[in-house]
Formats: sequence, C-alpha cells, structure tokens
Amino acid sequence: MRRSRRQESGAADLTETLERLAVKIGDDVGRKIARALVQPAPRGVARICATEGCERAVVAKGLCKSHYNLMLYHRRKQAGGEARGRTAGARRTRRGE
Repeated sequence: MRRSRRQESGAADLTETLERLAVKIGDDVGRKIARALVQPAPRGVARICATEGCERAVVAKGLCKSHYNLMLYHRRKQAGGEARGRTAGARRTRRGE
C-alpha cells in the first residue's frame, strides 16, 4: 500500500511550513501597507497643504503655493544670500519701450 506525502510529514515539518506561510502573508500585508503609506493620493483626490489651518491644494512638497514660496524665502535667507525680489529702484516696463 502506498503512503501519501501528508502522512510522511511530521509535526515539525507542518509547523515549519505554517511558519513560512505566516511570514509570507505577513510580508505581503506589510508591503501593501507600506505602499499605501508612500503612494500619493489618487488623481481624483485633492491633497491639502500640510501647514496647520491651511486648506489650499498642494503644489509641491506637501505645501500650497504661498507656503512653498515662504519656505523657499526662509531657506534663501538662512543660506546667507539676500532674498530675491524687486529692488527699490526697479520698475516694470512694457515690451518695446
């Protein structure tokens, strides 16, 4: 009479197989959770500015346009360079004049 493979495997083999299966399932679930946390919001969903109290749409780095520009201004100022902007004597002119 021929024995099936299930009867030949011992309790240790079964435990090892179940542990491997649990690790694989855990890895799959963990990978999906990590992907969900890292991925940006779907195209149809508008993200809002990360600054507390601001509810404008995100432009870059999780900030709205004005908070992003404010961040750049403070970064430039911290770097020691003067903040960009129009000088006191500068004025706009129309093309061709």
